[in-house]
Amino acid sequence: MATRASGAGRKKNVVPIATKRSVQLQPPAGLLSPVAVDVWKKHAKILSERGVLDNEHHLMLILYCNAWHYIVEADASITENAIGMKASRGLASEGGSGGAKTNPVFTARNIAFNQLVRAGSMLGLDPLSSLRSGSGSKGDECNEFDRF
Repeated sequence: MATRASGAGRKKNVVPIATKRSVQLQPPAGLLSPVAVDVWKKHAKILSERGVLDNEHHLMLILYCNAWHYIVEADASITENAIGMKASRGLASEGGSGGAKTNPVFTARNIAFNQLVRAGSMLGLDPLSSLRSGSGSKGDECNEFDRF
């Protein structure tokens, strides 16, 4: 009697992975400005070249691009306020009691920046994520930890 490996001939319970990804490189209508459209074009191309741009990622990429828009708008507002406020250079504004307080645009900018960082990390656009996914590798070079 011939010896055969266990499980030989049995159908594998493997979920098929789609080989073709649905990629939309054209900017969607939800982007807020030409700045967001430019960011979309650049990062959609990067993600599609990595093979990770799916329809599920579009909303997160829109969030990422619009966060860039808000950061640019906040910077423009701060610069505009800096022209009118020579002493504080736009860093502070007048509070309700007449004293100086932090410009509220900074708070909005920080919220947009945190949104950008989170969305970028989820999409794999930050340096640590790109290193983990292998897109930041330098060819066949490896260090002692890679061999370990």
